[in-house]
Amino acid sequence: MNRSFQHDLMIAEVADELPPYLSKKFGAFLGLIEGDGSVVNRTLDFANSNPDLITFYIKCFNNFFGKSYPLHFYLSLPEALKNDEKKIKETLEFWETKVETSDIKYHFNKKGRLVLGNMKVVTTNKYITKILRNFLSTEFLGRMINDKNFIRGYISGFFAAEGTVLPEKNNPKIPHSIQLPSTNKKILTVIENYIKKFDIDCRIVAKDRSSNYFCVIITRYDNFKKFHRFGLANLSKEKENKLKLGLNSYKMIPRNQQKTSIKILKLLSQGPLSRQELYVLTKRKEQQINSYLYSKSSHLLKKGFIKKNILAGKIFWELTDEGKKFLISPTFRGMKIDLSEI
Repeated sequence: MNRSFQHDLMIAEVADELPPYLSKKFGAFLGLIEGDGSVVNRTLDFANSNPDLITFYIKCFNNFFGKSYPLHFYLSLPEALKNDEKKIKETLEFWETKVETSDIKYHFNKKGRLVLGNMKVVTTNKYITKILRNFLSTEFLGRMINDKNFIRGYISGFFAAEGTVLPEKNNPKIPHSIQLPSTNKKILTVIENYIKKFDIDCRIVAKDRSSNYFCVIITRYDNFKKFHRFGLANLSKEKENKLKLGLNSYKMIPRNQQKTSIKILKLLSQGPLSRQELYVLTKRKEQQINSYLYSKSSHLLKKGFIKKNILAGKIFWELTDEGKKFLISPTFRGMKIDLSEI
């Protein structure tokens, strides 16, 4: 292990924090291991099919521990490639370039489907595994709760390795939820607390109680937007792009209460109307319409979307310039509002 990092680890053990220059990266390194790695006895391994994550992991390892500790590479290829020597050679050459070594052992997996296979990076060293077990413990991770650089890295690493963006059934472009699964409920409790530090609502749910399989689940557009904005998905470009596409495709179907206010705006876009005319055209109760026209809590008034004018001694309601702008591109908490059902 290089001396400067060993000194930094000692500082972290004493001060319960990591130096800012390595905090986020070290958090991501630990998140990757927790998601798709293991630390058993003298062996540390990390396995993933994403070449960019593999190279990131290797760079982190060398950065933290130096290059004096050998890394071993094991590639699991789909059995469909077993008789395709050309494809095997091309795949090996691709990985040799990525991991910067020609010493890759490979085997075939009956269940393997990924063309590039699944790469496992293995380190055998008692000292390294002992250190990492300390840093992967819930005790240490719990103490890091106030280091936002670290927890941003940790969540992004875990999400890149193990997280998923599940789509809506009727519209695969729109995300239904972000899920971070694990059989270790204590770790999920840490992750839940980490995510909530960014004011993102989330909860732990059971995916399969029989196998003790749980996940932290995040729903709703405003939470997805925060997850993306704070860079919690940026370690995996594929997953980040999927989330970004979902955010751009997201459209909110208004609830009945929201439909009423938008219907008022659409009617007023045709010209001024009296409240009696609005009762008839919206087919809503007088009390409900009055709450939008006169109540101090009316968001139509608060946002300056409507105003009243007196014409020929009679009160009429009309749309303001702000109201007209809203109707051109209606949004709610950043979401595009789907007007097709109004």
